[in-house]
Amino acid sequence: MSTAYKRREGMVADRNMANSSDLATSLIDAKLMLLRDGAVQLYRVEKQGSSVLAAIPLSPAPEAGLAQLRHEYGIRARLEHGFALRPIQFVIHNQNPAMLLHDPRGQMLNGLVGAAMPLEAFMRHAARMALALASAHAAGLVHGALTPANFMVHSEGRRAWLTGFRALRAVPDAEAFDSDILANVDPERVHYVAPEATGRLRRPVDARSDLYSLGCIFYQMLTGSVLFPNLAPSEEIHAHIARRPMDGSAASVIAPQLLPILLRLLAKEPQERYQAATDVVKDLLALHAPGSGDDAPAPAIALGAVQCVDSRP
Repeated sequence: MSTAYKRREGMVADRNMANSSDLATSLIDAKLMLLRDGAVQLYRVEKQGSSVLAAIPLSPAPEAGLAQLRHEYGIRARLEHGFALRPIQFVIHNQNPAMLLHDPRGQMLNGLVGAAMPLEAFMRHAARMALALASAHAAGLVHGALTPANFMVHSEGRRAWLTGFRALRAVPDAEAFDSDILANVDPERVHYVAPEATGRLRRPVDARSDLYSLGCIFYQMLTGSVLFPNLAPSEEIHAHIARRPMDGSAASVIAPQLLPILLRLLAKEPQERYQAATDVVKDLLALHAPGSGDDAPAPAIALGAVQCVDSRP
C-alpha cells in the first residue's frame, strides 16, 4: 500500500472521528461488555435494546492498534458480504478513538478455547470459520493476523465472522515481527503465525499463510492448548518454522478423521498446505457425508457463491 494511500485512509478515518458526535453521544450511559482484551480491546455496547461493537486501541502501543483499525476501516467496502464484522464509523470515547462495528450478536472464539471443544461443537464452527476465510480470500483479502480473538461465531454454529484485518508487507521482515511481539502489540499472534509470516524465511505471505493460522486455531479448539505451548516468543517462532506440528500425545486426543486436515493445514511449506480455503470447507463437510462415521448434523453451507482465490504461484 502506498504512503499516499495510507495518509488518505488515515485522513478519512480522522474526519469520521471529528464528525461523529451523534454516535459518540450514543455511547454515554451505555452498558459496555468486554469481549476481547489486548492491544485493541473489543466491547459490546448496549443501549436502549440495540447494540454495536466498539474496538478501542489501548496501551502499550495505541498507535499501532489505531493503524490497524484505520486499515480495517479503509477496506470496509470489501467487508460488506457477511463474512466480517463490518466497520461503521470512528468515534471518540473517553478521549480514546474507537471504531464502531456491526454486532451480529455472536461470541468471540477466544472465549471458547480455554478447554478442548466437544467434537460436535468443533464441527459446527469449523466449516463456518473456513467459509468466512474463503469469502475474505475471494474478496482479495489476506487476513494476516488470524487468532481466536479475531473470529466471532454464532452460538449454534450457524455463522462465523472475521475481524482484525492487518495491512501486510509483501515480504515480511523478521525484525519488524519481533519488535511487534517484544513491544507487546499482540503477544497472542505468535501462537498462530505461519513460518513465512515470521520474516525469518524471506518468503511472501499469501492466503495459504492464513490457512496455517487456521490450522493452529483448529488445533487449539480441539485440544484446549496452543500448538507450541510454554515457549518464549523467539522459541515459539522457531517451532513454527522447524518443529513437527503434533507429537504422539497431542495427536491421540484429536479425532482420527480430522488429523489429515490439521496436518495439511499445518504443513511448513505453503505448497504442501491446502491451496484454497474452500477445499478445507469441502473436506470438513465430507466428514458429515453418509458413511463417514460422524453423526453430527451437517451445517447447511452453499459454496457456489464463493470463488476462492487459488494461492498457487
